[in-house]
Amino acid sequence: MALGIPQNSTRMLSLWVSLPMVLVLIWVLPVRFDRFMFDTTHKQIAGSRDFNRVVYHDLDSDGYSERIILQNDTYSKEACFEAYTNNGHILGQVNLRGSLIHFNHVFEVGRLFDSTYHDLALVTIKKDSLLLNLVNMELSDDGAYLETKLHVVFLDRIRKNKGGGYDFSGSIKFRDTNRDGNMEVFIGMAAGFSIEPRKLYKYDLVKQKLYKSDTDGACGNHGIGFVDLDRDGIEEVVGFSYACWNISDTINYRFHDHNAYVMVFDSALNFFFDPIVEYGAYKNLPYHVLENKPNPLIVTVNGTPTQALKFQTLNIYNHKRQVVNRINFPHELSTNNYLLNHRDDRNLIWVNDRAKSELIGLSKELKEIKKIEMPFENTNFLQLDLFNDGNKSFLFYNLYKGLFSLSIDGKEHPIPDMPIMNPKAFEVTMKYNGPTQPPVLSVFCDDREHLICIRKNPYRAFRYPYYLLVVVLVYAAVFFVLNFQSKSITRRYQDKERLRDLELASAHGQLDPHFTFNAMNAIGASILTGNKKEAYEYFAELSQLIRLTLEKAKDSAQSLEQEIEFVKKYLVIEKFRFEERLHYTISEHGTINKSLMVPKMLMQIFVENAIKHGINPKKEGGTIHIKLTAKNHRHTIVIEDDGVGRTKAKELNTTSTGRGLKVMNEYVTLFNRQNKTNISYRMNDLLDGAGLIIGTRVVIELG
Repeated sequence: MALGIPQNSTRMLSLWVSLPMVLVLIWVLPVRFDRFMFDTTHKQIAGSRDFNRVVYHDLDSDGYSERIILQNDTYSKEACFEAYTNNGHILGQVNLRGSLIHFNHVFEVGRLFDSTYHDLALVTIKKDSLLLNLVNMELSDDGAYLETKLHVVFLDRIRKNKGGGYDFSGSIKFRDTNRDGNMEVFIGMAAGFSIEPRKLYKYDLVKQKLYKSDTDGACGNHGIGFVDLDRDGIEEVVGFSYACWNISDTINYRFHDHNAYVMVFDSALNFFFDPIVEYGAYKNLPYHVLENKPNPLIVTVNGTPTQALKFQTLNIYNHKRQVVNRINFPHELSTNNYLLNHRDDRNLIWVNDRAKSELIGLSKELKEIKKIEMPFENTNFLQLDLFNDGNKSFLFYNLYKGLFSLSIDGKEHPIPDMPIMNPKAFEVTMKYNGPTQPPVLSVFCDDREHLICIRKNPYRAFRYPYYLLVVVLVYAAVFFVLNFQSKSITRRYQDKERLRDLELASAHGQLDPHFTFNAMNAIGASILTGNKKEAYEYFAELSQLIRLTLEKAKDSAQSLEQEIEFVKKYLVIEKFRFEERLHYTISEHGTINKSLMVPKMLMQIFVENAIKHGINPKKEGGTIHIKLTAKNHRHTIVIEDDGVGRTKAKELNTTSTGRGLKVMNEYVTLFNRQNKTNISYRMNDLLDGAGLIIGTRVVIELG
C-alpha cells in the first residue's frame, strides 16, 4: 500500500501554492520594472544676490532648455536675470528696471515679439511704481550670447502697507485674444495689505496701449484664462479672486475682499457681465471653462479654507450669467472638501474630492464620466509636458508632507527623496535635454532647487524573463518541498509497516523454537535426574523471559535497562543448558544511561550468535564478555567471545541463515530514521599474536 500525494497532484498543488508566493515576491523584491526611474538631487541656491528664482525654458525651441535665474543685484538692488545654455554656458545678464519683491510670482516666458527666441515679461517695483518689463530676446549671429531690448511700461501706483513696505501678487499671460497674430500681455495685480492696486491690465504691443479694469478692492487676478463666450471671434478674459479680508473699511469699495469673485472682461477690460459673487470673509470661488454648443459655460465651486460649510455648491453659468445647472456636495471635512480644478481639459468638469482623494470628471449634466484615484490625501496637481511631445502628464503633490507623484499614461510613479516644504516661492518647470538625454523636472522652493531626472528604466525589457525566472524558481522550490514531504510521508508509512513486520520477526527471534525446546529439554532432564529445585528455578527464569517477550511484542524499541535484563535472563537459561561449557561476564564502566531507547534484540541477537556459532561448535565451550561503557555522552557496548570465529563457523556449515542479522540491520536503519538517532555496529575477528583467529568482537555505538 502506497501513501502520499500522486505525482500529478503534486504538480498541480505546487502550481496553486506557487502563484500567491510569486505575486508576493514580485511585490516585495527590490527589483522594480516601472517604466521610469527617478534620480533626485537637491541644490542650495546661494550667492551674493538678495533674491533668487530658478526656472527652465526652451527659449529657442531646439529641444534644449535654458536656465534662467531671476534676482536682485546686490549693489544696485535692481532686478536682473541671467540666462545659461543647457550645458551651463552663460548667454548673458539682462538688467531690468525696478526691483523684485521677495516671492513675487509675476513673470512669464513665451513668444511675444516677432523673434525666433522666447521673450520675458516681469513686474517690478521702483519706489511706489509698478513697472512691466518686457524683454525682447534674440541670439547673436555667432550664437554665443543674447541680444536684448528692454521695453518698460508703467502700470500703476502702489500704496505702502501698514509696515511701510509694499506687497502684491499676481500673474502674467500672453494671449492673442483677437486672433490678429499679435500677442497681448495680461497682468492680474492684487496688492495685499498695500490694498491698491487690485486690477487686471492688458498691454497691446502693437498699439502700445495699456488697458485697466474698473475694479478697486478685488479683481480676477488669479487663474487668468481666456474663452470666447459670445462666439464673436474675440476671447473674453476670466479670473477669480478670494476673500483675503485685508480691507478693514469696505464702504468706499464697489468690490472688496470680504467676498470672493469670478470676473469676466471683454477685450477692453470692461465687465462682460456682472461679477459672480460668493459672500463671506476667507471664501474662495475658483472657476472652470467648459466647452459647449452654442456657447461655452463657466463653472464655479464655492469653498473656504477656514471654516466648515454645510455643503458646497457647484454652479454652471451660461454666457449671460444665468445658472443652467447646480449641485450641492455634502461636506465631510472641516475645510474645503471639494476643489474645482482649473485644467486644460475643457470637455469635463474636474472636481477634487479631498475626503476620498479622488479626481472626478463630470459632464455638463453633472454625471460622473471619469474618476482618477489620487495617490495621497490633500493633493494638488499640475499638468506638465514631461517629454516635450505635447502630451500632458500630472504631477500630484502635497508640499507639507513632502509627497510627489507623476501620473504618466494613467500610471502612478512616486518620486522618492523629496523633502517637506512650506514655501513662499514655488515654481515647477521642465528642463529638456534634447532627444537622447532624459528630461529633468525642476521644483524650486524658496532657496532650494530639487531636480528629478526622469529616466526610462533600462531593466524594464527584462521584466518578463525575470517574472518567468521567479515563477520557475518558486515552482521548483515548492514542488521540491511538496514532493519531499510526499515521499517522506510515504516512507514513514512504509517504515511503520516494515517495523511491524520486524517486530514480529524480532519476537519470533526472541522465542526461537530451538532455544525454547532446548531449554525445556534441559529443564526436563534436570527433573528426571532429581534436581527438581534447580529445574523449577530455571523454569521460572524461562517463564519470565517468555513473559518479557510477549509484553514487548508490539514494541519496536525498549530501554537499554530492559535489553540488559533480557540478555541476563537469556544467558542464565543458556548457562543452565551448556553448564561448564559456557561462561559469561557483564560489566559497566562509567555512568550508563539505562533509560536510552534501543531497538529490541540489539544485544540479544549478537549474544545468541556468539553462543550458537562461536562457542557451541567448540567441545570445551567458551566465554562471553559483555562490557558497557559511557564516555562523553556516548555509549558503547562490546560483546566478545572466544569461539571458533566467523570463518570457522562458515566452514562448519552451521544452521544459520543470517536472517537475524539482516533483520537487525534493517531494524537499526529504520529505528535511526524514525527516531533521529545514530546507532551503528561493527563486527570483526579477534586475533592472537600469531594472527590466528581466537574469537569474535561486536562493537555497538549508541549515538
